[in-house]
Amino acid sequence: MASALRSVSSAASALVTGVLLLAAIAGCSTTPDPAQRECQKETAPLEFLVCGHRLVVIEQINPDTVFLYVDERTLALEWDESQAGYVSLPAGTAFVPGSSGGKLVFEGEELPECYPTKPLQLPFRATGNEPPWRLDITHGEMILITEYGQRLRRFAEPVSKAGTDGSVYFYAKENGTRLEVVVTPAICIDTMTGMPYPYHVQTLSQKTLSGCGGEPESLLRGVEWQVTHLKGDPLSRGIQMTLQFTEEGLVRGTAGCNTYMGTFRLTGERMLISDLATTKMACDPETMAQEQLFLSLLIDAYRFFVTGDGELELFTASGPILRAVPGSDRSHRSR
Repeated sequence: MASALRSVSSAASALVTGVLLLAAIAGCSTTPDPAQRECQKETAPLEFLVCGHRLVVIEQINPDTVFLYVDERTLALEWDESQAGYVSLPAGTAFVPGSSGGKLVFEGEELPECYPTKPLQLPFRATGNEPPWRLDITHGEMILITEYGQRLRRFAEPVSKAGTDGSVYFYAKENGTRLEVVVTPAICIDTMTGMPYPYHVQTLSQKTLSGCGGEPESLLRGVEWQVTHLKGDPLSRGIQMTLQFTEEGLVRGTAGCNTYMGTFRLTGERMLISDLATTKMACDPETMAQEQLFLSLLIDAYRFFVTGDGELELFTASGPILRAVPGSDRSHRSR
């Protein structure tokens, strides 16, 4: 039973590669007693999932008990063999683990399929504006650059901890100055370029700084996007269009009738899709017309955005041109 929950995502149990976020403390009680909660947080593995636009954290207490954290609520769930999942008392909340996520009914509301979040990787970079600053976090140090590049401070051997809201907290002290960094998985828009990033970052030292972190490309990759609208109009029934963005800088998928492939890259300010090539099949006129529109819109794409509900939107300089939702092959949250 415990292995069923652990199979949700082995990757999600560690938010920072190579860094043990939760240290085991010998003798900690596994009884779900509030008095023992702090001890349990130090030992229990945390599973970070996304169900639609909600971040859900599951904490294993013992083989039959989990704590569920969602919408600032904490619920205790017990294993129910008849449902092959964990349920709450009184009834209303249930979590059924799956091979790559699971299904959650939260207080009577059935949420979209749950998927593991993409782990936070080191090295990690964050930047901000007004005034400009940059932060680099590696396994051995944090480097904070401020005052328009004129001041560089190094903080050795940062300590990291995970919060039950999915955030990662970093702490370090150097020459009497303490630096705290909070990295939160949430869509963050760069105030200068409009580019979306997967993390909101706040540094707390002598002055609080706020900005964005992570790689914008990670919001696009690992998902088979199913197109739902072109220029505000829904696709005709039966027509399927998809987008997949790969680690090699390719974009590919189905254009309605033919398959296609091209290249994509993100500059500091915009998205560029080019070099599109397709197969040469012929379909009915309506499908071919929508295919040509789709391919021309991809070439014109200027920027992108991922909504709180996990939908992808592409824009030209003048407005929205395409909307898509995660397909069944989605492997992590877009934020």
